[in-house]
Amino acid sequence: ADPTLLVDVESRFAGIEVVRLPVNHRCTPQIVNAGAHVLVESGQPADVRSARDDGPTVSSTSTPDEDAEACFVATQIARSDPTLIRSGGVAILARTNAQLGAFETALDERGIAVRRSAAAHGSPLEAAIREASANTSASGLRAWAHDTLDDVASLELAQATVNRLTADAPTGERASQRAIAPHAAQVNQATATLRLVQAERRVAAALLEFLRDRPRGDGAEFRSWVATTNPFDDRSTEGVELLSFHASKGREWHTVYVTGLETNLMPHKSATTVEERAEEARLLYVAMTRATDVLHLTRAERRNGYARQPSPLLSGLELNEPPAVTAPAALRRQRPRDPTLDRLTAWRAESAVRARVVPTELLSDRDLSAIAAAKPRTPEELDAAT
Repeated sequence: ADPTLLVDVESRFAGIEVVRLPVNHRCTPQIVNAGAHVLVESGQPADVRSARDDGPTVSSTSTPDEDAEACFVATQIARSDPTLIRSGGVAILARTNAQLGAFETALDERGIAVRRSAAAHGSPLEAAIREASANTSASGLRAWAHDTLDDVASLELAQATVNRLTADAPTGERASQRAIAPHAAQVNQATATLRLVQAERRVAAALLEFLRDRPRGDGAEFRSWVATTNPFDDRSTEGVELLSFHASKGREWHTVYVTGLETNLMPHKSATTVEERAEEARLLYVAMTRATDVLHLTRAERRNGYARQPSPLLSGLELNEPPAVTAPAALRRQRPRDPTLDRLTAWRAESAVRARVVPTELLSDRDLSAIAAAKPRTPEELDAAT
């Protein structure tokens, strides 16, 4: 999105009231300050502060190459609280989807479950999203979606082809490698076609949902909507999440590893103008502030055989000592902590583990505090409190 839509709103609409929200209630002061440093380093305002108490110092690690970076991150995660992993409280973020493969391999080698986006690079869904979003108008998107859903014959043909080839597979002692190999290739090709057709139908259904809310939306808006809403992902499964910076928008995790913080990746080499590099800084700020409590920054000294330097957006970032930041007096508690809130917080954590969701997805901090303050005794009072 073009930031000038917000920056210039006061000059475009005389008399409009602008309400600024400079207080971050999600991240610790250490994380907020690290993210603000990125914006300041790119010449952008960063009037933001945290309402939370101090947390762990943000860590920064340099590794010899991209494989060592993946091994380091996977090893650190293997040593962390397994409850966080089971509840989906850990994420690895990278500027490009291509970087995520090494982390997936390293995690798999250590027996750590992975939750990767169903629309990751190279997946049938990613191909279908790319095809759909090539339409530059709402009418083109709508026509593509309806044509795809109406084309039941393609789905039936793809399924029938897979069924036939599977049934006709050469078997028995006489089945030679010469006969098996080409047949297996045919099955793989037919299966890939079936998956693509199924993916196109899933994308078409999501596209119509998108257009109901944004009747004039175009392909670029649809891609952005997919990146921020993750309509194809099943978040009920446990494991570490692997996402690109773009796909992490609107999400949060207890612990986040922001990786590849080096030249050519951050800012990305494709960002050649001042505006594009400023957008890269905002993107990194978003990635870093996805962490609520623990943030790790990593980079490789060599990637794809070429030497890399630390990202200039992190130049001068001091992480040795946690900054002594105190929340504004109006935001700090003025009385002893209510034990009811502690009990509710413990209940939420246990329930989230059983449900395999992040605690805040089960019940927000605001609702938790409201319930603790109201102490409802009936379902009606509980509804009124939240």
